[in-house]
Amino acid sequence: MNILKPDKYFRSVLAGLCLSVISHIAMAADCFDMAGQDAGIDPDLLRAIAWQESRLHYDAIGKNPVSGYGMGLMQIDSQHLGSMKKRGIDRELLVSDICINIYSGALILARAFNK
Repeated sequence: MNILKPDKYFRSVLAGLCLSVISHIAMAADCFDMAGQDAGIDPDLLRAIAWQESRLHYDAIGKNPVSGYGMGLMQIDSQHLGSMKKRGIDRELLVSDICINIYSGALILARAFNK
């Protein structure tokens, strides 16, 4: 076996991972558009926030020295968990569901714009 030439198993696993990443990106693109439309926020602004906050890593967890931590693509701050729980959204869902995370970020931003 040539160490520089990946075997078939490795190539199939790598292809599967690539498809998974591509499907997450495609799903996120639709969610940015829908969340932006529903919240009255430019979807490109939501995309820019997600890029700045997590570099589009849907499972990112960031530390916030003041309020706790941020979760997911939009880095929803842990201080919002109480209001999210009223909508049936918990930490696990914010990290595992890209669309829920994007919609939550859009909702929080829309509320801030309306203050």
